Amino acid sequence: MVRHWFLPLLAWWVSRLQAETLGPNGEKLPPAPPPVKKKVETEAKEAPPEAAKEAVKGARRPKKAAAKQGRRQPRGYPPPRSMYDDFDDFEDFDHYYDDIHPDDLHPPPMYDDFHEPPPPPRPAQELTKAQVHFLFPKIDKNQDGKMTLDELQAFSEDTSKQTVSKGFRMPKGLDKDKDGAFSLEELQANLEKEAKMEREEKVSEEQIAKDATLEKEKFALADANKDSKLTGDEILAFFHPDMDHELSLLEVRAIVEDDDADKDGKLSQKEYPGPGRDFKDIDTDKDGFVSAVELQAWKSGLQEFKSVMQKLMTIADKDGDGLTLSELLAARGAIKKTRANGIMRSWARTHEDL
Repeated sequence: MVRHWFLPLLAWWVSRLQAETLGPNGEKLPPAPPPVKKKVETEAKEAPPEAAKEAVKGARRPKKAAAKQGRRQPRGYPPPRSMYDDFDDFEDFDHYYDDIHPDDLHPPPMYDDFHEPPPPPRPAQELTKAQVHFLFPKIDKNQDGKMTLDELQAFSEDTSKQTVSKGFRMPKGLDKDKDGAFSLEELQANLEKEAKMEREEKVSEEQIAKDATLEKEKFALADANKDSKLTGDEILAFFHPDMDHELSLLEVRAIVEDDDADKDGKLSQKEYPGPGRDFKDIDTDKDGFVSAVELQAWKSGLQEFKSVMQKLMTIADKDGDGLTLSELLAARGAIKKTRANGIMRSWARTHEDL
């Protein structure tokens, strides 16, 4: 049952609908034309491709005119690609946005430098005659006019010590009495402090005791005059054990002991914790085991250094009786691309600054 108030409302709505679809004499009116934009798009879809583009351009003319009249378009990132897909090229698009800077539409890459190819490697610099004359008497310790592998090794170690000692300072807080020395009592105080921190980090008591024993052994070995305090080169050796052969070997023996499961004093390939390819390089005597001496030579770089310098001697020392000054000068071009050339150039620069 329709309520009485709905009938007048329905009659009014029907009369309005008839007034919109019928003429004054009751004839049916044609449908209203679509909006201008829709009409243009309809024509564009039905027209050939070229005409479609012209129609779309024509529809956008008012926007272009607004830009020409001084209405500044907002700067920022370029509009979506679909907004200018219909243009044949960017010429019309640039005219469409007369007031936008080209960098806003096509910003340069943020990391433009990464798009450039890497610079070519620098050509190897040849050892100069002046550098050879400067280094030769320093390396030739016995002044017999010939350089040997042992003299090259000794010179390398001496150069490293001088370089490290030049900027070395004892760590703060260790020299409690400020006398410039590091005493056994000060070492013990520092070990107790470190043990406390290790316990907080849940380190086992066995490992703490092992670390303390190693530090005390290093102290005793570095203390050359046995006065229970370290001074000068003794302090340098203790804090830089790689500068001292005996101290370095002591540390390596401790490493071997930690990984030596069968306690035979050397590491098998199964016990060695590093990559297998390193094991083969370290095992110089090819007995299937790595000793502390072999590991120390590899870890300190001595093994590689000897290999590089042996190549130098093979190239330059023609008669095999020691490398003379004239032989080294004559071989400068032949050793230019070897590592020995770079090492000797580095030695020359280092000793010029010392």
